Amino acid sequence: MGVLAWAEACDPNPTITTEGSDKPSAEETEEPGKPAMEGKGDDNADKDGAEREQEALDAFRKAKISECQANLDKAAGWEAFVLDARCGMRVQTGTESLKWYRRRMGWR
Repeated sequence: MGVLAWAEACDPNPTITTEGSDKPSAEETEEPGKPAMEGKGDDNADKDGAEREQEALDAFRKAKISECQANLDKAAGWEAFVLDARCGMRVQTGTESLKWYRRRMGWR
């Protein structure tokens, strides 16, 4: 489960749903039968939208990294005889990778 969470966090184009968004999408605001106007809006709105999108992406990735860490902690807490060298090294490598990723992203 931790590997799946890691893979989702590292996806370059994840599908993120922003529930509770009070702004309608572009398709919702356009009238049927009218072509979309190109170049509408200003650059500040585009920057704000990009910043919100980046914040949503960071929040999504932080949640997935936390999920991955929780699964690794659960696996590390299993009884010693179950965690032989093969599994123990994988858990340790995963934990070290998460520490590296958090430092790289500045999420300490």
